[in-house]
Amino acid sequence: MKDRYYQVTILCGPKHDVDDIFNPKVFPSTYEEAIQIMQPWVKQGWDVIVTTRLRDDGDKE
Repeated sequence: MKDRYYQVTILCGPKHDVDDIFNPKVFPSTYEEAIQIMQPWVKQGWDVIVTTRLRDDGDKE
C-alpha cells in the first residue's frame, strides 16, 4: 500500500528547482503541517513549493 506524505522545498539554492540539492527540504506527514512549516518562509519572501509524494511500504521515511 502507498502512503502519502508531503515535501516542503524552500527555493534558495543556485538553481530555482525542486530537485536542487542545495534547497532545504522537510517531509511532514500532513498537509496542515506542511502549511505551518512553509508560512514563516513565505512571510520572509522566500519561494516555497509544497508537493505531495507517495511512499511505498518499503520506504523508511
